[in-house]
Amino acid sequence: MKFAIVTTSLNPGRYLNATLQSVLTQAGDFSIAYHVQDAGSTDGTVDLLKSQLQEIERGNLAIQCREISFSYASEPDQGMYDGINRGFRQLLNKHQAADAMLWINADDKLAPDALARVAAHLNAYPEIDWIIGRTIHIDESDNEIANHPSDNVRNQDIAAGKCDGIAYSYITQEACVWTTRLWKKCGELDARLKFAGDFEYWQRAAMLGFINEQIDASIGLHRKHSNQLSSLGGYREEVSLKTLRAKR
Repeated sequence: MKFAIVTTSLNPGRYLNATLQSVLTQAGDFSIAYHVQDAGSTDGTVDLLKSQLQEIERGNLAIQCREISFSYASEPDQGMYDGINRGFRQLLNKHQAADAMLWINADDKLAPDALARVAAHLNAYPEIDWIIGRTIHIDESDNEIANHPSDNVRNQDIAAGKCDGIAYSYITQEACVWTTRLWKKCGELDARLKFAGDFEYWQRAAMLGFINEQIDASIGLHRKHSNQLSSLGGYREEVSLKTLRAKR
């Protein structure tokens, strides 16, 4: 199994290295194609990415899975979801045999053994196209501050837009992995959205009939910190937009 993983960044600060290491140290019987799509950082991010690539090319990374391919680009984009789309385009053009996909934000982390758990599940249940795990929140020092299982919602509820933080909890991106066949049928993320592109994407996937499997395992860790750029208010506002409601 090969995972295509994207991180987007714009002056991400001190957390990016932890994000990189959480991906590059995953262990198991799978391969990783990992791409960081930077939007033109000026805080030393590009130097860090260049150094990481050199370490891998020199064989200084103790690879614990079958294979790791690492790449990065730094260029202006139209926002986070545009950057994610660009990253996946590059990965899937180069690694057409990728089986599963996810993105991890530049201040978040993959949980230890996350990819091994997902790979085992997808290998055992090849009919599944989309895995939803637990949502784990950590603080600036990596301490766990919340641990939420999924609400075990039905596809028709996701398609109806009910995972809106009111009827059911949001389906958080860091808890999700999906197959490339889902991506190819659903298409890319809606880059017009600034906050709720993941909400719209889960809704679209459910409307197309893709089956999700909700498992009791952590996949990604979402970091809460003082310099957070995300806005829960902005997310809720986009969820309620007529452009999203029209798709319900």
